[in-house]
Amino acid sequence: MGWHCRLGHANEEYIKRMAKGGMVKGLDEMAGGDLFCEACTLGKQECLPFSGTLPRALQPFCIVHIDLSGKMRTASIGGALYYILITDNCTSYRTIRGLKSKSAEEVQAILDEYESWAEAQSGDRIGQYTLDGGTEFLNSGMEDRLGQKGFEFQITAPGTAQQNPRAERGNKTLKSKARTAMIAAGIPRQFWLEICTAIVYLNNRTITTALSLNKTPFEAFRHAKPSVGHVQTLGCAVYRLVAKANRDGAWDKVSSK
Repeated sequence: MGWHCRLGHANEEYIKRMAKGGMVKGLDEMAGGDLFCEACTLGKQECLPFSGTLPRALQPFCIVHIDLSGKMRTASIGGALYYILITDNCTSYRTIRGLKSKSAEEVQAILDEYESWAEAQSGDRIGQYTLDGGTEFLNSGMEDRLGQKGFEFQITAPGTAQQNPRAERGNKTLKSKARTAMIAAGIPRQFWLEICTAIVYLNNRTITTALSLNKTPFEAFRHAKPSVGHVQTLGCAVYRLVAKANRDGAWDKVSSK
């Protein structure tokens, strides 16, 4: 079960395909296999998904999906109660940012940062946003902002995940994996944003049906295979080196757990 846990409770079939196809570096060839993970059962069980697909963009940042989630019952250690999950339609590469509120200032600051990053990565501006028609975006003046900056945008009807499936499915997968990892490792709830950020990092380095299971979002976006050799199980013990200046003599421990 090692790589299953180390990759954030990823699908075992995906792990086997990644190992066999050499889609990432540092993954054992014998990784993957049949197993029962109780944490996955407790954290991921769900109803059957809805059907239907949407056309995929041909270039990164042509279409970007946005989904805002919250309000969480427990604030993160940084005080966040919400998060925004941003998904590039072409590559399925995702970015997550925490928010303390759904104010227009916070939402717009995050999108300004993402737009600058996207333009630096590709040399092109974002073409279209697809976003939830719920009050979180309408109340933040999102329509006015996008119109003023010249972006095309598609606002979905409230409560209809089928109209923005890539964002909704990505958000569903993120929550189920983060919940599972926290159950498996006994991680306190105030670390939910750190765990969600780690899961997004791992999802970007795991194959997905959105890319026909042929490559990871990282490779689709960066045009290079990612390495996962450094990845450890979320919540595992860590030994930190103690600086010489902070040790009490020659026989003191050189690291702390």
